[in-house]
Amino acid sequence: MNGIIKQVNKYNSGSVLPVLVCLLVLVNLSKGLMGQNANYDYKTVDEKTLELYNESRWDYLIFYGEEAIKNGQDYYYLRLRIGIAYYNQTNYFMAVVHFEKAFTYNHNDPVLLEYLYYAYTFINRSLEARKLIPYFSETLLEKTGEKKSDIISDVAVNTGFVLSNNVNKNEIREQNKKQDSSYFEQTLNGNKLLIQVDLGLNLSKKIKAKISYLNLNTNKLQQVRTSELTITGTYTQVIPPAIYQGNIYSYDISLNNLKYTMNQHGIYGSVSYNAGHGIIISPACNFLNISYDNLVTNFTEELYLAQPWHTDESSTMVYTVAKKDTSFSNYITSLNISKTVNTNIIGFTGSYSNLNGLTQYQGDLSLSWFPGGNLNFYGTSRLTGAFEQENQKLRFLFYQSLGFKLSEKLWAEIYGTFGEMVNFNEANAYVVFNSGDILKFRAGVNFIVPLSSKIQLSIRYYLSSHQGYAVSGYNPESFTVSTIKYENQLFLGGISWKL
Repeated sequence: MNGIIKQVNKYNSGSVLPVLVCLLVLVNLSKGLMGQNANYDYKTVDEKTLELYNESRWDYLIFYGEEAIKNGQDYYYLRLRIGIAYYNQTNYFMAVVHFEKAFTYNHNDPVLLEYLYYAYTFINRSLEARKLIPYFSETLLEKTGEKKSDIISDVAVNTGFVLSNNVNKNEIREQNKKQDSSYFEQTLNGNKLLIQVDLGLNLSKKIKAKISYLNLNTNKLQQVRTSELTITGTYTQVIPPAIYQGNIYSYDISLNNLKYTMNQHGIYGSVSYNAGHGIIISPACNFLNISYDNLVTNFTEELYLAQPWHTDESSTMVYTVAKKDTSFSNYITSLNISKTVNTNIIGFTGSYSNLNGLTQYQGDLSLSWFPGGNLNFYGTSRLTGAFEQENQKLRFLFYQSLGFKLSEKLWAEIYGTFGEMVNFNEANAYVVFNSGDILKFRAGVNFIVPLSSKIQLSIRYYLSSHQGYAVSGYNPESFTVSTIKYENQLFLGGISWKL
């Protein structure tokens, strides 16, 4: 061979040598492929994967087993062994892929059922874990703590408060109420107190429901400044040959302050249906009732003679401010569809609402990703389009969160929302922003502490910046709108019990 190559180099190295090299490569590659196919017959694959399984060589078992599948081998024990290999590497998402395929071959193997149940559980896919319960033996039911007949699955209570600097930062105080003689009105959202109770229900092995009650109390300060023209005296002016006696006017400025609490009660319900193949379909509805006392101003235009000798009348506004009981209801309907693909969850949510008497349409696309196939590190990216019909305005928002496992009993999630949230909902209509002010930016952190397999604590904090509005002018037809800026801090704690 060396002699041949030397001769080729001597006489035609520029054209023949590359051809010979390519032929040699193709020959060796074809031999390799033939050998590869020969190494993936059923007997070889079964013996090799069993050997790798017994030796706990998980990396090589995954590589070899998936190559065997690509080369046409697919049966129960091959999928089970690959799934267990992923499971032992804590890649539960990929373990589920192979366990689910094994489940199509055999529904009754207690080894598979236990592995698949815990793989679902460790990545919070509880609805899919429940589909396995009808196949459980009494021993496995006792080991997992599951019960076939329980209707109530879990209970959660969340309570907390919002601290706002809105009132301290933006209220009009008595000493500066006369800075402007025009009408002025603003309503400031202050501190909030909330409590929410959630109840999870098992309706069938494929359907789970959630019912929630929310009570939210918001402290508000409404300020109405009026200025009415009044006669404060008279004067005498001599303009020969006449003597004029006229009126002296000034604005009588008054400031009306009303501190009140807006009470909001909410009933939320959702149903999650496991459609199979990693697809979850979840319709939801949130009904809100809001009640409060507020100030209502009536505007009356009155004509008068500015001075006794005038012939043309002037006009002035007379204001009547009275307290009024206000109550109304809003609702949101929503639909979420999610699909698990390997180590990712793709989701779409669409909703319709009538918050604050306006009509909103909202849709978002989300991607949750778990690079290690577990909850040690994960993230969610979500893009939302929100359209309000009456003002023909389309807003786009972006949400990003990152989650980390800090220790055996502690997870942390950091998140931020960028864009304008007003008359807005998220989490399949579970969370609603209907204060009327615009939430401009939000960033926060959640801490999750599982005390046991049944009890979990959570602590949430976020800082948000907001924009409110004030109106001013001499009559409603000429009002101008100005903006108010302030910040909120939310502190929320929760506990959940799995029954």
